Amino acid sequence: MPALTLTPKPEVPAPDPVPIQSKEPSLMSKLQAPDKEATVRFTVDMSETLHRKLSMLAARTGRKKVDQSANAVGRGA
Repeated sequence: MPALTLTPKPEVPAPDPVPIQSKEPSLMSKLQAPDKEATVRFTVDMSETLHRKLSMLAARTGRKKVDQSANAVGRGA
């Protein structure tokens, strides 16, 4: 049986990867929590009537009372 001779093929370099430009944020940036400002506990005395109105507003809008209160003083949360 004759010997089988293999001739090596010349190596062809792989093309350089082309980075994909996307306007959409990367998956990693979506998973990272946004930087948050430190919070401060704030206690306020209010009438029962005002508290009830705040509670009803929060229930009606689906937003938390703390967000409603912050919005009222200008944070716009």
